[in-house]
Amino acid sequence: MVAFLIDAFDFVRQPGREAQGAVALEDMERLVEDLPIQNSDARWHAKSERGPLGEPLIRLTIDAEVVLECQRCLADFALPLHTEAVLHIVKTEAQLNADDIVHEGDDDGEGDEDDVGASALPERVLGSPRFDLLEQVEDELILCVPYVPRHDVCPEPLVVPASVSEDVSAKKADNDGQQDPSSTDEAVDGAEGKRPSPFAVLAQLKTRKP
Repeated sequence: MVAFLIDAFDFVRQPGREAQGAVALEDMERLVEDLPIQNSDARWHAKSERGPLGEPLIRLTIDAEVVLECQRCLADFALPLHTEAVLHIVKTEAQLNADDIVHEGDDDGEGDEDDVGASALPERVLGSPRFDLLEQVEDELILCVPYVPRHDVCPEPLVVPASVSEDVSAKKADNDGQQDPSSTDEAVDGAEGKRPSPFAVLAQLKTRKP
């Protein structure tokens, strides 16, 4: 996949900066692994913002239509995807893993990410002068693809192989028919005749002379 590189720190320095483009789904190797052939593009838009604590953010919006295989009827279907991710660009690994980060310009140390709801926190991402936006696009699309894709309503019933269908029909007929108790006992006796009783084998071992 061809990269779309930006200087992440320069991009978020001023809110309102934008970048956008399209990328072929088939070029996203991690996304399309084990998926049917893809013939469309993912459209993406990135915009720099400031968070409530002054943190530098990139709002990434993505639209795509991914072809998946229904796990119920095994037919391919196109699933429209729309996702929006907010990325908090940090400068160091320590910031990436910190429990809370003081926002830029907060000299008194007050105010951190605990002041806003945990559900509202953006995703921290380690920035770089060669930050690949398309890698972030692929990551977000991977998260959007359902683990078990299925039609809401399958267009056609699953075609069952004839051998499986005949086997199911035979079992159903056996269950529906009336069984003769004597024939059942004979079948059990026959089965026991083929496989010796473990108690009989144990008795033979005890009486066997060395």
